[in-house]
Amino acid sequence: EQTQLDDDGAISVFEMIEYYEPVTRLIVANNVRLGVRAWLALARLLKRFHRLEYLDVRRTSLDESTMPLLCRVLKLNCTLRVLHLEDNHLSGILTRNLVWGLRTNTLLQDLYLGHNKLTPEDAKLLGSLLITNRSIRLLDLRNNRLQDTGV
Repeated sequence: EQTQLDDDGAISVFEMIEYYEPVTRLIVANNVRLGVRAWLALARLLKRFHRLEYLDVRRTSLDESTMPLLCRVLKLNCTLRVLHLEDNHLSGILTRNLVWGLRTNTLLQDLYLGHNKLTPEDAKLLGSLLITNRSIRLLDLRNNRLQDTGV
């Protein structure tokens, strides 16, 4: 967490994890310098590595170019049980991508989306996700802009 990883450093770490395999929890939070190559490497790790159950990517560089990389892997039912996405400004198209990626995922149980500036429209998308995805048991939406209409 908060290691100032860039693409090259993150790729090296993800390759080591894939090679040595004992990791079940990965925390990459507070690394805002992760670029597309790092997110591609993380997606590759999640796709190939079948022991990772906990991923924390709070306050990272998720945006319109990197969020689809993560969401494609989530759609494939990677082994993640807990996903922390707090403070990534996931409102709008990023929430739509996340809902698309999790709609058929049957393994994720805990999803943390606090501090993302989510709007009532985002809440409606997440509500539709909860109807189709029965595995999510905890959805953390604290400190967002949901208002009464979003709740």
